[in-house]
Amino acid sequence: SGITQGQTDSGLTEKGKKEAEQLALRLKDVKFEKIFTSTLGRSRATAEIINKHHNQEIIPVEELKERGKGGWDGMRMNEVHAQHPDLEERWAREEDVRPPDGENMEDVHNRVIPFIDNVIKEAKGKILFIAHGSLNAVILGHFMNIPHNLRYRYEQDNCCLNIVTIDGRHVRVKHVNDVSHITE
Repeated sequence: SGITQGQTDSGLTEKGKKEAEQLALRLKDVKFEKIFTSTLGRSRATAEIINKHHNQEIIPVEELKERGKGGWDGMRMNEVHAQHPDLEERWAREEDVRPPDGENMEDVHNRVIPFIDNVIKEAKGKILFIAHGSLNAVILGHFMNIPHNLRYRYEQDNCCLNIVTIDGRHVRVKHVNDVSHITE
């Protein structure tokens, strides 16, 4: 199973660079008022690749960092399960699990949603947020009124596209985990 990667800083793999280029091509004709990115290297690198078609300021913000995985960061999931045999049962009960010294989905919500809401209030055009899987799930869950403990159900592939439109108080989630631009 894969290695958990929370707020550990890293760049993009070759596959990640290729996927970011494909996303950049999909977004090349979209005019963005602002581009925000996580301060972590993998998001910043993705933002820079996308911005080759836009040539505007990229705004790195701490609030968009991935969910803190604490003591689980860098571990394989089978190692996490070995240390926490009750984990599957807790997830089956749909508990909002917090890793040791890490964040649960509610913690991430409390960190990111005030920032997102403020950006939206001030926005006059399209905004691009380049972030991470758990963070995207929290944001989508917020707009769809999904409880914190169920937000992990949103699959978020690398370089996926989520589109949310907001017109006054009307929120529409148009695309979730759209990877139609990714080719092997």
